[in-house]
Amino acid sequence: MPLITFIIPYYNLPLALMKECVDSIIQLPLDREEREIIVVDDGSTLSIEKDLDAAYEGIVYIRQKNGGPGAARNAGIEKATGEYIQFVDGDDRLVADNYACCIDKLRELSPDMLMFNWTYGKARHGECRWEGPVSGAAYMRTKNLRAVVWAYVFRRQLVENIRFTPNIYHEDEEFTARIVLKVKTLFFTSCEAYFYRLRQQSITTTRNDSLHINKRLDNMEMVINNLFRDAERLQGEEKQGMERRVAQLTMDYIFNVARLTRSAAELEKRISNLRKSRLYPLPNKSYTHIYILFRTVTNTRLGRRLLILAVSLLNYKR
Repeated sequence: MPLITFIIPYYNLPLALMKECVDSIIQLPLDREEREIIVVDDGSTLSIEKDLDAAYEGIVYIRQKNGGPGAARNAGIEKATGEYIQFVDGDDRLVADNYACCIDKLRELSPDMLMFNWTYGKARHGECRWEGPVSGAAYMRTKNLRAVVWAYVFRRQLVENIRFTPNIYHEDEEFTARIVLKVKTLFFTSCEAYFYRLRQQSITTTRNDSLHINKRLDNMEMVINNLFRDAERLQGEEKQGMERRVAQLTMDYIFNVARLTRSAAELEKRISNLRKSRLYPLPNKSYTHIYILFRTVTNTRLGRRLLILAVSLLNYKR
């Protein structure tokens, strides 16, 4: 059995970026039998299977009808055989030296999950300092969760009954909250083991039309409602952890409504929907100083109008 299965969703990326991504995996201190690389082509215009076969040995290539990153990752999960799973977006790469610390930790302690940091530029190198172990529920109860799924390497058994919702934005937020909650042994570090590439051609930087914005907001509201229903079925520390995550995402959602629409009427309409779903007002909790301030400001109509004004004056990009 491979130690780690690396799942790479691919959709119409330059071949050079994909090779850079795969190269970063091959450079890791893993023997050939310890790694499994699965590339899921999510309906690209042209297949790159022959190009990858010519450059590398043993890559599993899956080509399917376009269904978005969630569907591509689901296909990779179904095919994976490794003890652990690591997602890597095709235009990103792993930071070999720092990720090697994660591999050492897997071999040393065999945890359920490792959580690490990422960088947009040159990674800081040095000894990784780990915190833990804690349960996923304990972590979620006291800390804000990192939504991006590629910031974790996790035991494959954890996702036996968990999948991404296909064809939506914000699928990471739903998936990571559910999987972290199942973790018994979590170690986390600020070590920058992942390089996230900011590209002008990416969806988030090129699409700001009203249909796209409405879909993003509708999908985020759906995810929050799904996790809220999860929380209602839980007890104890797991319930507290999921409730904190729901509150954090609801705060992010309200801010994004203001940032993306700059419309007081739209914000009031969506606040009304949150109220009907029992997601608003935000819970009277002291999660963070920012949360307390945001809850206080957005608890009144005047405060919400000030939020609209603030994001406009600060010129937040849509």
